This record gives sequence, structure tokens and C-alpha cells, in this order.
Amino acid sequence: MESFRETTRLLKKQGKLDEAIAKCWILAQKQEKFFGFESRLYMESFHEITRLLEMQGKLDEAIAKWGVLAQNQEKFFGFESRTYMESFREITRLHEERAMLVAEPDRDAPSPTQDWGATVRDTLKLDVWEKVKAVALTLVQKYTGEGV
Repeated sequence: MESFRETTRLLKKQGKLDEAIAKCWILAQKQEKFFGFESRLYMESFHEITRLLEMQGKLDEAIAKWGVLAQNQEKFFGFESRTYMESFREITRLHEERAMLVAEPDRDAPSPTQDWGATVRDTLKLDVWEKVKAVALTLVQKYTGEGV
């Protein structure tokens, strides 16, 4: 794993992000085959792929990949699994990051520790906030078995 990290680091330094992503995918596929997509190693590779996609500005592609992973995790392990929740947080973070690139944050908004929800709503474009809220509501409905 360490030699793999060194290879990816060198490829990133050389600006060969597509090649680094391809190598990460190959490793992730091998890890999924042998350890499953719930393993820590697989998730680590997935985070590295996300970082590389973010460096390229491909947030939509990263969101889509995390969405597919979350669906697989939910199908096999349920939506209460640790890695499903990690995937859900990552999808939310990527939606927020994408919106931050579009909407300039309010400099006078309260700090996230004061009122995280209000800060996010103020900073995000409304359509992105609605998507994040819809995903959260779906999760609550599955967990409680009732509508909100």
C-alpha cells in the first residue's frame, strides 16, 4: 500500500491525475473483490479517488461514484452501517463544496459551530440544499419507518 501511495503522489506531482485515478480504481476493484466495499482499505482508496477528482474539478463525477457506493452499502449492510454513513457524509460534503464554488459565502454568517444548518442553507444554492435535505429525509424515513 505504501508503494502505491508513493506512485500516486508522484503521478499527482507530475500532473498525471487521470493516470493516478486509473491506478486507484484498479486497486479499489482488487480491494473490493478480496475485502468487500465495507473494508477500510477500500474506503481509503475511494477517498483518494475523490481527492483526485476534486483536484480536477469533477465534483459531479465524485458525487455519482459515492452515490453508487452508498447504494451498494445500503443494499448489503443496511443504512445504519458505519461506511454507509461515511458515504452519506461525503456526498453531502461534495454537494456543499460544489455549491460553494457557485455561491459566495456570506462573510457575516454565524460560525458552523453556532448554527450549522443555517450556515449551510445561507451558503448553498437553494436547489443543492433541497437535494441534501431530500437525501436526509429519505434516510430518516428509512430509519423510523414513517414520513417526516
